[in-house]
Amino acid sequence: MAQIYEALQKAGFAEVVEVGIGADITSVKEAEEYLDKVPAKQGFMTSSCCPAFVKLIKTQVPEAADKISDTPSPMLTCAELIKEKYPYAVTVFIGPCIAKKVEAREHRETINYVLSFEEIMCMLEGKDIKFAEMSGDAAYERDASKLGLSFPLTAGVSAAVHDTVAAMGGEVHNAQYCSGLDKCRDTVKAAAAGKLDCSYIEGMACPNGCIDGPDTVGDFHITKVALTKYAAAAPNKQAAQDKHTK
Repeated sequence: MAQIYEALQKAGFAEVVEVGIGADITSVKEAEEYLDKVPAKQGFMTSSCCPAFVKLIKTQVPEAADKISDTPSPMLTCAELIKEKYPYAVTVFIGPCIAKKVEAREHRETINYVLSFEEIMCMLEGKDIKFAEMSGDAAYERDASKLGLSFPLTAGVSAAVHDTVAAMGGEVHNAQYCSGLDKCRDTVKAAAAGKLDCSYIEGMACPNGCIDGPDTVGDFHITKVALTKYAAAAPNKQAAQDKHTK
């Protein structure tokens, strides 16, 4: 990861922040929201971090639109954190998701640009910057927790929310995970119709979660192993251990 930080800074970025920090903040806020709403105010709640999933519910399952979490996505939460520290900073999200470009357009005051992995690789190639040639000595803070870093993995969000709710003394009853738009639509429809017994639904438009997004540049299986290993090595294991959640 240090090589990636170094390469991006060499390309002209002043600072690099792991969106896993935003995921930790999202986990805590969404857990608090869940405890406030479910089941006292509503039967179930859905995740809100995948903009394509949110759009799907609003357009194809409108009867469940009020069940979508109000908690901002990790991208927005992380960008807000940066803007608080550096009000005039230009924020750029880098990831495998093209739907994030739409989300960014709806929040221009927070996130200024979105670059896909393919786009950032083209930029680095144009500047003749190679990861393999970086020293790997760049210093960066590993504040993001194992759970926050695991958001892009299958059921990563629901695992983080479940763990955080439990740490707050609550319980998530029968959390459901769905990926792929057809599966997501069917799952939310079933829950809205009272045909699915669950209190939380995590939805991801991409079949294998974010790490298999449309603009990934590596093999899904290799990426999954690498991310799982990287997340496991995080000093903080739970979202609430990240100092940015305080």
